[in-house]
Amino acid sequence: MVKKIYSENFGVENYTWQTDGENEYGRGHYFEVASGLKHPITPRKAIAAFMHDLERFFPKTKVPYINTIQLTLMNNKSIDGTLRKKAMHPRNSAKLANLILDDNKKLSSQEKFDIYHLILYHDAGENGLRIDFTLEEKQTSVEILPPLSTVNKNLVADLRDLSDADALAFFRKTVPHFILREVNKIKEIYDHKVSDEKINQILEARIVETLYERIKNPGDRQIALRWMLTQRNFHPSIESHWEYVKHSILEKTPLP
Repeated sequence: MVKKIYSENFGVENYTWQTDGENEYGRGHYFEVASGLKHPITPRKAIAAFMHDLERFFPKTKVPYINTIQLTLMNNKSIDGTLRKKAMHPRNSAKLANLILDDNKKLSSQEKFDIYHLILYHDAGENGLRIDFTLEEKQTSVEILPPLSTVNKNLVADLRDLSDADALAFFRKTVPHFILREVNKIKEIYDHKVSDEKINQILEARIVETLYERIKNPGDRQIALRWMLTQRNFHPSIESHWEYVKHSILEKTPLP
């Protein structure tokens, strides 16, 4: 069903797979997310599922990080990571989707608008994103993304479905690839002066956040954990991180 919608609206069925090969797991991730959508499956929801992570799979055509977010200048690594994950990455992906869909005659302007915002909010969630921090000894709060309901309340249900499907797909096949990517990112952020223990703590926190904040149903959470345990690690360089994360998370959330 989702493959048919995608093909009908794009004409070229395999367009999404014409990447430079830097992120091989993305070829399966698109279908994992789209296949996990609940009915009714609309064109806007299916296409958003296929395109929600475009930035990661078209690295040579990345849109520059948005200029409106300058909080990274404070050198706060926690804030920086949150902004990149929940604001910069989805906005860059949404902009790339806009570029690809711009000349598409089969989608209405409203559908393109909706697809853009589903992608824009897919990591932040329906409540949007607000960053609290201390600047010059004063507590400051900045709204990065307003609640989705203020943009289009009719998108909230579709966003919840997209987010659920994305989170479950993450545990089905993506975790080892995620760890590989994040280990390299963490080392770059810390100028390669970071211990394996610190890396493990950051990885565990990110995966636990996905498990508990994005998968609300306890039954789905158990499914996600079982899927994670069946995944194979294709990257020997991260074996110790992979084993640590698996055992640590299972200790906190044991399977029945």
